[in-house]
Amino acid sequence: MSIKLECRDGSVTIPKKYYEDHLSGEWFFNSLIKFDTSGKETLEHITVEIWENKAAILSLFDSLRFMNLTMHDGVSLDYLENLADMWCAPQWIITEIQKKRLVETKHLKSKQLNILNHTFKCINCSSGYREIDNHESACYHHTNTFNHNSGTYNCCNRHQDDRGCIIGYHSVNTYDYNLIYNMLNKNEDK
Repeated sequence: MSIKLECRDGSVTIPKKYYEDHLSGEWFFNSLIKFDTSGKETLEHITVEIWENKAAILSLFDSLRFMNLTMHDGVSLDYLENLADMWCAPQWIITEIQKKRLVETKHLKSKQLNILNHTFKCINCSSGYREIDNHESACYHHTNTFNHNSGTYNCCNRHQDDRGCIIGYHSVNTYDYNLIYNMLNKNEDK
């Protein structure tokens, strides 16, 4: 059995073994193939029309195959992220696309890359973090002060060793950020 995808800019033929080894996980494409073949056990070849870009589809397939984001030439990261999200691709692929988009922003210069990789101290939780790894649930902290009499935080009544009640992005002190940014700019100009 083979699966032929008729894309808007060409076709892709997928051997049964490749499909079973790399693409049969829980996501839209597998459900589409199962739906197309239901009740057709003797079908040797399946043809599915998909109005998507061939290189983007191959990028998703090869990323699953190699377990690493694999980009084919001419594929827009925006388009690939939207396709991966629409097809319910594994979250790690979407995350890797987002990281790659962050790094490959058109006007991102090397000094900006350095600042994204620099370790900052969060003003909320006091832990070290890199801006490139910062995300919406990276920081756990409390909004109020610690009550030494009760041994709990005033905001949530949790104890000192308990995880913070507020979840969000890490935040940097603006002064520290500007200081590091200026230092990196100074070093790069030399």
